[in-house]
Amino acid sequence: MKNLKKVLALVVALTMVLGTVSFAAFTDVAEDSNVYTAVQTLSSLSILNGYEDGSFGPEKDITRAEFCAVVCRALGL
Repeated sequence: MKNLKKVLALVVALTMVLGTVSFAAFTDVAEDSNVYTAVQTLSSLSILNGYEDGSFGPEKDITRAEFCAVVCRALGL
């Protein structure tokens, strides 16, 4: 029973640590793109997230709701 608790604690700790790491490999932003550095930086700061399908959409228009979310994240609200 003690080993089970240790293993469970380890799994929870690893999940928390890996949850804070940002794996921002967007499918539509190439490494040689002129926006790559900005996208990676803002993504690692959790200001920009991209879309659920793994894309970022650097050429897409931003909606008002997306803009508000970006501003709130940038201000830490």
